[in-house]
Amino acid sequence: MTAAPGELTLPRSGGVVRGLVLVLLCLAMFLPGLNRLPPTDRDESRFAQASRQMVESGNYIDIRFQDVPRYKKPVGIYWLQSAAVALVGEGADSPIWVYRLPSFLAGLCAVLLLYGFGRRFAGDDVAFAASALLAAALVLNIESRLAKTDASLLMATTGALAIFGTVYARVVAGRAVPWLLPLAGWAFLGVGVLIKGPITPMVAGLAVASLAVADRGLGRTAAYLRALRPVSGLLLVGVIVLPWLIAISLISNGQFLASSVGGDLATKLTGGAESHGAPPGYYFLTMTGMLWPGALLVGLGLPWAWQQRRQPFVRFCLAWAVPSFIAFELFPTKLPHYTLPCDPALLLLGAGAALAGFRPVSRLGKVWRGLVLTGFGGVGLALGLGLAGLDWRFGGGPSVAGIGAALVAVLATASVLWLEHRGRIARAIMVMVVGAAALYGAAFAFILPGIDAVWPSRALAARLTDLGVADAPTLLAVGYSEPSLVFLTRTDILMTAPEEAAAVFRDRPGAVALVEAGSRAAFDAALGGAGVADLGHVEGINVSRGKPVDIAILRRVP
Repeated sequence: MTAAPGELTLPRSGGVVRGLVLVLLCLAMFLPGLNRLPPTDRDESRFAQASRQMVESGNYIDIRFQDVPRYKKPVGIYWLQSAAVALVGEGADSPIWVYRLPSFLAGLCAVLLLYGFGRRFAGDDVAFAASALLAAALVLNIESRLAKTDASLLMATTGALAIFGTVYARVVAGRAVPWLLPLAGWAFLGVGVLIKGPITPMVAGLAVASLAVADRGLGRTAAYLRALRPVSGLLLVGVIVLPWLIAISLISNGQFLASSVGGDLATKLTGGAESHGAPPGYYFLTMTGMLWPGALLVGLGLPWAWQQRRQPFVRFCLAWAVPSFIAFELFPTKLPHYTLPCDPALLLLGAGAALAGFRPVSRLGKVWRGLVLTGFGGVGLALGLGLAGLDWRFGGGPSVAGIGAALVAVLATASVLWLEHRGRIARAIMVMVVGAAALYGAAFAFILPGIDAVWPSRALAARLTDLGVADAPTLLAVGYSEPSLVFLTRTDILMTAPEEAAAVFRDRPGAVALVEAGSRAAFDAALGGAGVADLGHVEGINVSRGKPVDIAILRRVP
């Protein structure tokens, strides 16, 4: 039985079973390809390499990529990745999948946190459907496989908002709030600050402020704010964050705050940082793809959410998602995954509308419904056929994985649209989730790792090992300086301009240089008559730049 919107329900005994099902679902979703997908450029490799250097140096306060301070993000993700290395026991040279474990586990925890919160506030069926669709979301399947901050940020933000939402539900129902409950939410918020600075506080703060404004005439705003215990909570956040913040400020002479707040954050708030600018409306359009397949229910459920906005469950989810979504739209710098912390609330609303049997009756509502269904179908077909085409074009021809991905996408998309038309929502959700798992398995475990052309760093590292020169006394890279090359080779690889590289190369017998074709003429001119052995070439595509590369492997000989 699904609870009425806003009803504070008692968990059913089947919750444990459904929780285990969600764990198995997350394993099926997130594990394929975790160890096969090479390190990606650029953020993932930078995070993983900085964590590796923490383990190598034993310095868990300072953050560095090679010899350059990396002060864009706080230390949380580096600690989590370093802990994963310690637990696995393979040392700093652990493969990339070890550094991805925190993201994998964080994605799983976010799904379980959503279920635990949702089943008490929205009912077991709504919570289970929303959690399954979060596990199936394209954006979370990407982020749970990458050694970056965003899956961990989702976990922290979901934990904080889930607990603040539980406090809200108790206040609405007139039930007592245990004093430790809100402090757990503040602890999640503190962890979020250590992972990605102000994002978790922003989402939580906007949610609480929105509820305070919306409920101002209902006589419960003051009770809710008191129940959150903000003074104790902020003190707890300070206990979590300040020790490291003070330490890094002393070590860096204040450069961490100057770089992270005055540099990285300020640039993103005032302009399109790193060429990632886009106008408002960007996230509204890209959500159809990034939240696929659950975006179907979210889109169809938006009119229902507005109609039911006075219900506490809907009210809280709207406060969680809408103000932050608008804020992200207003920030000049945009990347598709930035709105991930809003997705749990959106999926709860979408699942709530779907399982309530909502169908629009107005002409405008029917037009909107048609647009949402068309968008869902278009994304599903684009994913499947796009993966098959990518495999065909760069993988050497059609493969079982590529053909399978196309068939799964077409059949699953058509089946979901037919089931939704017939009103069989539960079956449609099941097909969405199973189809997504099959599609992601093919993509991340077979198709993407198998396209050698887009992984030149992997090919270079393998060629250096095959040639027996991976341990050359000096390793240089000229014209190709992607962070994945550092992670896959060694920390002391020197990435520099052709003239400087030639000077070092000339003076160090046995040195190996990786020289991209565009820099070869300048390198050769600066090298003069020094002896060089050409050990071969690696060709591929630099995905970060969208350009082909041809990299020569050169060795200094007498």
